[in-house]
Amino acid sequence: MLINKKATFVFLFLIVAVFIAGVFRLFVLRFEAGDVYPPYSSLRSDPLGTRAFCDSLENLKSVSVKRNYSPLSEAHSGRDTTLFYLGARAFQTGSIRPDLSKAFDRFVLSGGRLVISFFPVKKKPRLKKTGRFSGKSREDVKTREQKSTSKDKQTSSGSNDSSKKHQKGKDIPLPNFFDKSVFMKDHWGVGIRYDDKSNFLKDAKRVYTSNTEALPYSISWHTALYFHELREPWRVIYGRNDLPVIIERRFGMGSIVLCADSYLFSNEALREERHPKLLSWLIGKNSGVIFDEAHFGIKERQGIVTLARKYRLHWPFFVLILLAVLFVWKNSTYFVPPRDDGPSTEGNDFVFDKGYNEGMISLLRRNISSRKILGVYFREWEKALVSGKMTDTGQLDKIKAVLEKKGSGSSKQGDPVKVYQTIYRILSEENGSWKIRRKF
Repeated sequence: MLINKKATFVFLFLIVAVFIAGVFRLFVLRFEAGDVYPPYSSLRSDPLGTRAFCDSLENLKSVSVKRNYSPLSEAHSGRDTTLFYLGARAFQTGSIRPDLSKAFDRFVLSGGRLVISFFPVKKKPRLKKTGRFSGKSREDVKTREQKSTSKDKQTSSGSNDSSKKHQKGKDIPLPNFFDKSVFMKDHWGVGIRYDDKSNFLKDAKRVYTSNTEALPYSISWHTALYFHELREPWRVIYGRNDLPVIIERRFGMGSIVLCADSYLFSNEALREERHPKLLSWLIGKNSGVIFDEAHFGIKERQGIVTLARKYRLHWPFFVLILLAVLFVWKNSTYFVPPRDDGPSTEGNDFVFDKGYNEGMISLLRRNISSRKILGVYFREWEKALVSGKMTDTGQLDKIKAVLEKKGSGSSKQGDPVKVYQTIYRILSEENGSWKIRRKF
């Protein structure tokens, strides 16, 4: 019966172990493919990712590469560093969050190179009516806000019925999303538009300058985005149908590069049509490269799991789990079958193989040395004589004298057997053998 329980437990343990190993393997395969990450993430290894570009830079000894999982607002100096902000989503308004705009400015003004590439789109996306105002300029939005404000004043000065309607939300003006964003057109001097023509998939061609003559003449293009209303600091690097698609400008001690398409950074592009000179030009002369992953929602949270992954403590974690399983197994089963002594031992917690005499002798041997045994015995015998009123002062004095003379020391005279024989002779001189046995 006990063997069957052990076999069942081992079988269940093996099934659970195989199941856990299979699930772990599925997760590993899923993360190796990278399709759990957003497009153009440096952690994604399928055609839509940019991991090949990141890994190839890591193999260069002259370039230091890392991924950023923290908000860019926490970033500081960008000296000798290139920041790749790939796969960004572009809106019709071309606006940026204020905290992100400040982070970009701080990074570039300190000497960094900022490369922003946008997510490729084939047509102008439709936004919800409750969202941003599509197809409207900033001036049109301000005019609309002024009209809505004057209408609100007229409504508030009207009857009580109209004020109740206003409270219900029928005449509430739309929220001003633009006051919460920084416009690229006003801040950096560039806007974003969509090409509605059907020929936007044509190749982008290089705009010839003395600084771009080493770049490839044409590259394939896969988006309808382009830049417009460029101010003086901007330089057009590539254009498609006379529409700027890759532009660059100096900004403080650093530089900014805007690319309307992210395809040239993808794993598919590096396999099918790689352009190493263009990628090298985008990096610049900086020795540090950062791939931002925080804008994809991939953020690092400090915790036990994060520290374990950082310091590669995976195997110790699995060892602890294995030890816990073995501990439970040990306490639930017997590795050695219990002893079966039959019904005579039922109710007994201990089994003795020696009697009380042996126990007393062993106790005396551990606590009284052989040189002191006669002295201890004599004192106990003397107490018995006094209590029984069978005292002989002469014999006691002689025995004490023998014990003081021969019962101490480590010489032959101190042998307990010889001393015992001497005491026996003293007692036998004046008493019979039967009395000796009775008294001593």
